Amino acid sequence: MGSIERGKCRICGRIVDGVERKYYHYGLPCECHLPEHAELVYHCHDCKPEEPEETRITLKSGIARWLGEVWKLFNKVPLPRLRAIAEAERDGRPRCAITTLG
Repeated sequence: MGSIERGKCRICGRIVDGVERKYYHYGLPCECHLPEHAELVYHCHDCKPEEPEETRITLKSGIARWLGEVWKLFNKVPLPRLRAIAEAERDGRPRCAITTLG
């Protein structure tokens, strides 16, 4: 027979029997617990879970170096283009391809 998890709601702070879980997946490589990073938010039945404002990931050094190089390329894209890409994704339109400059 299954057990009921007791825990603290991250939203209202109450200790409840039957705490619910909501996972937020980020698609980043992570060495913490899953192949891709995810944040777990415990919440009671009465509260709507909220995505954490901050997340921390653990990376192997090689992956961190690679992401640093990707970040450098990403920062070469003009800011208005990044905004257009973000707006398109938010609105559900097909995403634009990002190409490196130079």
